[in-house]
Amino acid sequence: MKLYNKSELRYSRIFFDKKPPAYAFVLIISTALILVGALIGAAYIPKNYIVKAGGNAVITGTEFLSAVASGKVVTMHKSEGEAVKSGELILSLSSGQEGLQADSLNKQLEKLHAKEAIFQKFEQSLNEKVNHMANSGEEQEYYGKVEYYLSQLTSESYNSDSQYSKL
Repeated sequence: MKLYNKSELRYSRIFFDKKPPAYAFVLIISTALILVGALIGAAYIPKNYIVKAGGNAVITGTEFLSAVASGKVVTMHKSEGEAVKSGELILSLSSGQEGLQADSLNKQLEKLHAKEAIFQKFEQSLNEKVNHMANSGEEQEYYGKVEYYLSQLTSESYNSDSQYSKL
């Protein structure tokens, strides 16, 4: 194999005279066949078309409705044979779960009121620098926090008093 310098390669046709290897012909032909096959296949694949249009639905005879959810009919907003427009309410259903949901929400509300009372007691303890919290139940978590806060205050006052005495 001969090595060429830059000036010899400038006007030479060395790169153009070489035949490409056999696998390059196979690669080019297979790529071309795949592209032609894809184009032919795309012509015969069914396509979905979406058409937007306006209009009216006219019903002749009797039609039956079914609800998406099950439940008890509470209120009939339209009577039989009355015209109904799109978006109008026909009837109201009740699943029977409304009472259970209200009970659950009332229990959550009671817990939140109890938590609010604990927070108010916690705030009062911090403001008055006296622990009003109980060392049991829901207040136990905050009892330890108030005790720690008060111990920090006493250690700071001790340190500041000792600093003044040294001065």
